[in-house]
Amino acid sequence: AKKGIGSTPAILGKKIKTEYFAGDNWFEICVDVSSSRVAGSLMSLVKSYAKTLVIDLAFLFESQSKVELPERILGGARMHLPLMAPTKDLHKYAKSPEA
Repeated sequence: AKKGIGSTPAILGKKIKTEYFAGDNWFEICVDVSSSRVAGSLMSLVKSYAKTLVIDLAFLFESQSKVELPERILGGARMHLPLMAPTKDLHKYAKSPEA
């Protein structure tokens, strides 16, 4: 699986449909891996190894010039043995912006 996925970091927002939601004290990023054929293939591969899977994520703003360097990590998360079952569409449960 590691050969198929590799170890090079990826910038998700450029290749995969990504939606952003924000509230008073929260910020959510919804990444739709089904919007990319490559990402979908990788997810199929990852699912077969889900019993031993650990995913490390790091979040940062990408530098656009040398003045903005060095980039600094805003936060990170580790998912140990994540549930890879299909999920419900939570958008229908979300409050509308007018509420």
